[in-house]
Amino acid sequence: METLCLFAQECLFHSALRIPRSTFRFSPFPSQQWRTHPILRVAMAKSTPMMEQYLRLKAAHPDAILFFHLGDFYEAFFDDAKILSSELDVVLTSRNGNPMAGVPIRRGEAYMNRLLKRGHKVAICKQMEDPRKATGLVRREVVRVLTPGTAIDEGTLVAGENNYLCALCPGEDRYGLATLDLSTGEFTSTDSADLTELADEISRLAPSELLLPEGASQPVKEALPSVLVTPFPPEAFNASSIDGAGLGLSEEGLRAAGAILSYVGETQKRAVEHIRELEAYSLRERMDLDPFTVSSLELVKPLREGQERGTLLHVLDRTVTSMGRRRLRRAILSPLTDRGKIEARLEAVEALTQDDMLIDELQTLIKDVHDLERLIGKLGTSRMRPIDLLLLQKTLAQVPLIAQKLTESKGSSELLEAIKEALGSDKVEPLCKGFGNMLVEQPPVDARDGGLIRVGYDEQLDRLHNEERALRAQIAALESTERERTGIPSLKVGYNRVFGYYIEVTKTHLDKVPPEYARRQTLTSAERFVTDELKGYEQRISLVKERALSLEIELFERALESLASEITLLQSIADALSKLDFFLSLASKRRPPQRLHAPAFHRQA
Repeated sequence: METLCLFAQECLFHSALRIPRSTFRFSPFPSQQWRTHPILRVAMAKSTPMMEQYLRLKAAHPDAILFFHLGDFYEAFFDDAKILSSELDVVLTSRNGNPMAGVPIRRGEAYMNRLLKRGHKVAICKQMEDPRKATGLVRREVVRVLTPGTAIDEGTLVAGENNYLCALCPGEDRYGLATLDLSTGEFTSTDSADLTELADEISRLAPSELLLPEGASQPVKEALPSVLVTPFPPEAFNASSIDGAGLGLSEEGLRAAGAILSYVGETQKRAVEHIRELEAYSLRERMDLDPFTVSSLELVKPLREGQERGTLLHVLDRTVTSMGRRRLRRAILSPLTDRGKIEARLEAVEALTQDDMLIDELQTLIKDVHDLERLIGKLGTSRMRPIDLLLLQKTLAQVPLIAQKLTESKGSSELLEAIKEALGSDKVEPLCKGFGNMLVEQPPVDARDGGLIRVGYDEQLDRLHNEERALRAQIAALESTERERTGIPSLKVGYNRVFGYYIEVTKTHLDKVPPEYARRQTLTSAERFVTDELKGYEQRISLVKERALSLEIELFERALESLASEITLLQSIADALSKLDFFLSLASKRRPPQRLHAPAFHRQA
């Protein structure tokens, strides 16, 4: 009897009914069992079938705003509608006396991003069948749950910062902490016997969302920094999905990682391919910077809100990609303490400073690289759009050029050699050729809109396009033929999305209309007709367009499948590019006017 169930509120049970949160959280009622729940039975008594469907889906996601697909809109009801109205300035209406608000599906992503930024969660419910072909109620399902910690869309993320989801698992004498950036696939875990130490680490990571076992003790809650906490079932904190061999983590660290994978699975509703192998780290590997120190030293944020000028990040940042900037930011907030790793980094920077012109040339090439880490994130979560594939294609095209330019470096280091090896992989060129000339320069937002495949890429698709053009040419010729046959000089053939193809005749010539013309639409000064011949052309064009669109989608999805099979390769390339950008940024600070010099190590007696 923990809190007043949001679902009960939305069924308008605003009395003191209290239901355990676990009754509904992420656990849709099996079969028809949900109908027998005493509260649901009352709620459904006067509901329509569609509202029953809505309430059932809402019951499975009580802590998220349910975007319910109705026609061309996402609709929200009850308290969800009130939130939409207040947060998004959407007009609040009603349906059968219940609060209701909606947003157009075409702009749905923008509205969802605004809700995520305000700390809300959104469950996207879509129609899973064509309403025109459905028998009875249209089948709908929640296809994805958006949360601040699992966001991957540009509208929600800051380009130069990571978006972390954390999970804290308290144990008897240790605490485990796992961290995932779903937008890049970075997956790490650590543990400690000191809760304050982990609280400082959480503060440094600044996660958008923190998973905590339901019923966690009050001392644990009070020790945590101010972040969005999502209670999660304790049974989800298990290590069954994690291979912990050789990681050196405690059971709590592995269980925290298991909770993150469970949460991602429940929110994404599909397999996620790009999450990297869990990387264990020790807090002793990094310098312990508590929140007060980070703030006082103005490492990444100024004491006064506003521009970054004056911060260490601003002073050192000469990166030209979002990947490199994120790596620089992580390095500043988590300084290395291992002398060997520090010297290896300094050696790489020193090697690049041997040739000032090389630094400029490499940075010029890297400027044309897009955020490969987050493009891979979209690929791994099956969220890649045509424009994303085009950006990925252009990025991979730059990789051989960067690899070739790196071979001209006068200096050498172990880290630079590893970067050269990753960028110079013989697998990169075949990957580029597979879809390098596939997309047009300005592809549509959605692959289902068609028109994304370049002419000459696929012979079968080119034949279909040629067939469609030939049919349209025949329709154009039909206009002059009909004018001559009917003697109507103003006759013209036109098209609109509502009525399709038509023959338009002004009212002054209606007496000349042949009997085989069937009236389709009446206008103020004209009538529109259709003939069997015109219907035949329209049907053939529709069939050809449908086949062409289906083939385009197939080619697009085939390219994504091919790339998805090479995610490990793509991630190694992304790592190499981000490291190179990071090293070049530091190397450029060795030049005037800064003339920064590498530190020298001295052993104490």
